[in-house]
Amino acid sequence: MIGESVAVVIGAGGGIGAALFDALRASGGYRDVVAFSRASTPRFDITDEASVRDAAASLAPAVPLLVIDATGFLHDAAHRPEKSWRELDPAQMARAFALNAIGPALLMKHFQRWLGKFGQPDEWISCLTAAKVPWIRSEHDEANPPDA
Repeated sequence: MIGESVAVVIGAGGGIGAALFDALRASGGYRDVVAFSRASTPRFDITDEASVRDAAASLAPAVPLLVIDATGFLHDAAHRPEKSWRELDPAQMARAFALNAIGPALLMKHFQRWLGKFGQPDEWISCLTAAKVPWIRSEHDEANPPDA
């Protein structure tokens, strides 16, 4: 049974999520640190509302003190980041929107019930991972490079 002093890391299968999970466990500040990912039990898929709901329900009766969202998507093996408008792909954009916008909204829908409950602080940390998209150079850019 999960204790009352619980931290939750969603997206713990990725590099940032795994590092946050390890750091929270090593800190000793929580009785339990729960990891949700595609490899966890229950299996977690941020684009599947039933999966998000089941993950949240699996925490009961615990009241998480900390929930970290370390999910995020920029590209995968099939699609690389666009370097020009001609490279925009509607399917990749829809997938990115599902993972980076709809998924975090589903997290709030199903995990927000604990925010401020039972005297707990309103702690919700969202670590939406992203990467800097490569700079596309043009004649204008050569004269006006972006800030580093």
